[in-house]
Amino acid sequence: MGVALKPSALWGLVASVVFALASGCSGQVKQAGGLDVFVRTDLVVPTQLNEIEVAVHQETGSGDWLSRGEQSFTLTNAGTLPVEVTIAAGSSPDQTARIDVTGYDPNGKPRVFGETVVTLPSDRVAELDVFLSKGCIGYVAVTNDGGISSDCPSGMACKADSSGAGSCADTLVNEAQLPTYAGNGGNGDAGVAGNGENGDASWSAPDATADTIVDGASVELDVTHPGTATEGGTGSEGGLASATEGGTGSEGGLASATEGGTGSEGGTGSAKDGGGGSDAQSDRGEPCDLATCPNGCCNAAGACIPFASETSNSCGTNGAACSACALGTGCGATGVCAKANIAFVSSTAYANAAFGGLAGADAACQTLAKRANLGGTFIAYLSTSTAAAPTRLGSARGWVRTDGQAVADTPQQLAAGSLFYPLLLDESGQPVVTNPFVVTGTTSTGAISTGNTCVDWTSSNTNDDAAGGDPYAGYSGFQGYYTLDCAGNGDLLRLYCLQTAENVAVSPPPAQGRLAFITPAPWVPSGGISAADAQCRSDAEQGGLPGTYLALLSTSTASAASRFNMTGTPWVRPDGVRVFAHAADLATFTLAAPITVAPNGTADFGNYYTWTGSASPTSAGTTATTCNNWTSIAATPLATVTTAGFTGTADGLPLWGLDTIGCDFTSSLLFCLQE
Repeated sequence: MGVALKPSALWGLVASVVFALASGCSGQVKQAGGLDVFVRTDLVVPTQLNEIEVAVHQETGSGDWLSRGEQSFTLTNAGTLPVEVTIAAGSSPDQTARIDVTGYDPNGKPRVFGETVVTLPSDRVAELDVFLSKGCIGYVAVTNDGGISSDCPSGMACKADSSGAGSCADTLVNEAQLPTYAGNGGNGDAGVAGNGENGDASWSAPDATADTIVDGASVELDVTHPGTATEGGTGSEGGLASATEGGTGSEGGLASATEGGTGSEGGTGSAKDGGGGSDAQSDRGEPCDLATCPNGCCNAAGACIPFASETSNSCGTNGAACSACALGTGCGATGVCAKANIAFVSSTAYANAAFGGLAGADAACQTLAKRANLGGTFIAYLSTSTAAAPTRLGSARGWVRTDGQAVADTPQQLAAGSLFYPLLLDESGQPVVTNPFVVTGTTSTGAISTGNTCVDWTSSNTNDDAAGGDPYAGYSGFQGYYTLDCAGNGDLLRLYCLQTAENVAVSPPPAQGRLAFITPAPWVPSGGISAADAQCRSDAEQGGLPGTYLALLSTSTASAASRFNMTGTPWVRPDGVRVFAHAADLATFTLAAPITVAPNGTADFGNYYTWTGSASPTSAGTTATTCNNWTSIAATPLATVTTAGFTGTADGLPLWGLDTIGCDFTSSLLFCLQE
């Protein structure tokens, strides 16, 4: 007979499946051994991964593998992880299990596969962590009959190293090297040798009445969560079959209690009449509340998020539910949402860089902030010959623009130039439209630009130089893009002004929409636009992104914009930052943030050229502007390009068709948009 799989029960948004590996011996077998498996991933849930399937097989004496059941788990958000799978040891001498874990994207395509072979310990419950890494995307094989397996040689499966890179590795794990599961059998833990008290789950093999699979081997499977043991009973005789009323242990099992009793009272499981079934639970079954999480908040999975790990999207204290802070605020050190620091570009454009030193530049920022009723203390983001600009920010943390959009969380993020949204609004919330030259004295890496600080901001001499950035750059070019003489040479100069009073964690609210990314490696024109599309699809697949993608390119017969539905949802980067406020903004290439993030989350491509092929997104190109419709790698014809890291230009030049380069250029990238 086959094995009937019972419906999954979800408690605290953590799912636990209990499998038992056993042989069909007579009588009931008492066991206190097995394996508790936790499946985790660094893929984005649910956009990159929204389903995990766990299958367990048992090795027979003949070397064959018998299926012991499988279960799928839907991942609706990060709180549905980790998936927990409990495997109880049986009595047969063949207690080697093969655990296959497959991760699927929203299109139902297997993206990542993990396999572990381990002998179940009979005297303890060991803990095994299975990590589905984005570095292992693609190491999946689909057999002719639709089965899923590793793409590695026999006996191997992909595992990621400490850097995140995946490679084939041995699937065999020595159970003696696995840690013992930390549960103590009380308060909802799965526990070792549970005794039916406090809602703990009894660890026992199924009895001989279970369904026969092959050659007398038996298995019985129950879907539940640790802490939902039936009421009453000692649990010492209990099998894995469902029992609904407490007893002396002969009927107690792992099924959900329905009537309260000594096995459900005081637990944190799902007993209807006993215990605290409605309490939030951590991923190990412990309650998350004021008592266990006084210095943090409880996320959707019931896990305690300590103050140090909170963000503006997950903030709280005293064990309350985590919540998002309002726009323009961040999460403070004690879990309370508070005003973030404001950052702006000076509305005043100065004739030269002789500000009277740092003190004069700071005073200029303070004057502008006061005029706009911003309050607080502001400094100029300037380096000197002895100190880099980021170091002047002290212990401050969390900056937003005057419209509330997040700019950067830490001084280190500013130094790296990996901005959320570009710093292009002045103190009154208006974008800079002329003279986009902001002096900083700083390199693109946030260091002192030696010799380029206008004698520490006291010189207006044409023989002295100033390093500066562009406020329309949403990458490191915001601080290190230009070198100008200190007299301005006809250009008016601006300052970045940053508030330094607050210390709060900020991050942009995650935007929803279609995905847009930049290719992580250059694309050389050849094979036509279909080859560019294939590159986009390949990069998306390697990065674990769902959906289908096209290159944002024009040809001699069609515009880039015509390739996409501009009445649908707008596009967002893989890091959740909105690229276009509205889908229709693609027509004018009006960007809210630059497309500088690759499918794997890397964001270091701002200073790269990106192929475009025409003067605007809504116009077709010519063979002379599209490398002969993306088939030529000769120096001529040419192609139009843009610079990836900018959201616009303040000097009136079109961003889309910013420049023209030869088709033999080997360092230009592609923009890829989800259809």
